[in-house]
Amino acid sequence: KITTGTRANKFGVPWQDAAGLFAAAAHLPGIRMSGLAMHIGSQITSAAPFHAAFERLAGLAAGLRGEGFAVESLDLGGGLGADYGAASALDVREYAAAVRAHFAAPPCRLLLEPGRFLVADSGVLLTRLLYEKHAGDKRFLIVDAAMNDLLRPALYDARHDIVPVNRSATAAAAPAEVVGPVCETSDTLARDCPLPPVAPGDLLAVLQAGAYGASLASMYNSRPLAPEVLVSGARMAVVRPRPSHAELLAAEHIPDWLETT
Repeated sequence: KITTGTRANKFGVPWQDAAGLFAAAAHLPGIRMSGLAMHIGSQITSAAPFHAAFERLAGLAAGLRGEGFAVESLDLGGGLGADYGAASALDVREYAAAVRAHFAAPPCRLLLEPGRFLVADSGVLLTRLLYEKHAGDKRFLIVDAAMNDLLRPALYDARHDIVPVNRSATAAAAPAEVVGPVCETSDTLARDCPLPPVAPGDLLAVLQAGAYGASLASMYNSRPLAPEVLVSGARMAVVRPRPSHAELLAAEHIPDWLETT
């Protein structure tokens, strides 16, 4: 669901058509073609796909310049993989080496979009355990956060590490399904997540929520958005308060032709 660089994806144009479109657009009123942009996907944890894409982009830019077109900038896209626990993040030095290998002396401005690589680890979702349920050999930890607060696991089958806030726990960990209270099977924050014994009221931290946690959050199931707290060392401030149910309902209006006396 996060691949963008194949023929099956809706993004961009086939690279074979790019030069022709660049030339055609140069004659359209109100448009000045000034650069090329590429993006092959997200959560890439190997430098190899970047090498292949950069080689193609560099060749396309050189061909356009050879035909007299100005290529003032190259957007190398993003997609650098952040570390969600299941796979190691891409070593940024490998990425830098790939950029240098294909654009050692760039005759134009290079743009980069590191995105989640920078911000995924900057945010956590704090949630409180409501109760623990056992069904056969399944251990369910029902928490007060849900898919509306962190959509990635339901939308992408994404993995996020979850740890007890009380790190002094030394008991052996056992697999658990960490689930929310929304009445959908997809309301699952983690599957087979190793967690030590926890008790109702304990806080859990869902890690790596900084990239898409807040931006994908919604008030689905009439659940007000979680408050956002900015932390800097020992300082903290609520930068987005939790809306009340009254504020949630205040956004809805009944048309006058449905009102009754």
